[in-house]
Amino acid sequence: MTVAHIAAENNWGLGSELARRFLKRDNYKCFELPSTSTGNIGRNKLERFRAALRQDNLYFIEDIVSQGNYKQYAVTDINFLKNLLIKKEGEYECLGNVSSLLKGPVARVARIYFRNEEDRDAAKLKFQTC
Repeated sequence: MTVAHIAAENNWGLGSELARRFLKRDNYKCFELPSTSTGNIGRNKLERFRAALRQDNLYFIEDIVSQGNYKQYAVTDINFLKNLLIKKEGEYECLGNVSSLLKGPVARVARIYFRNEEDRDAAKLKFQTC
């Protein structure tokens, strides 16, 4: 028996609820906030949105990523060998030099998770008015 099964069979509050949901494949519902033209999430709008969700007692979990997941090191850096290298035309190149995705600015991504579709859909409408 797994820990998820044990937690689901007990009454341990949120941990048991999450275990039961996991076993039933009843995942939280995601709303990915649209970004601005610069690829960011408006801070003031996000604050107003959070306040509106709290005022309506909508339970939510935030997942906000604001940095890149790849760091490229210069040849003179002691960590140079930590670079991801790609063989291109017979030569090894750093992934950061080859990938057009990594050359652009890093967009900030904000995802808000809700317990059910109704809460998520209500939050989407609320976001439009914030």
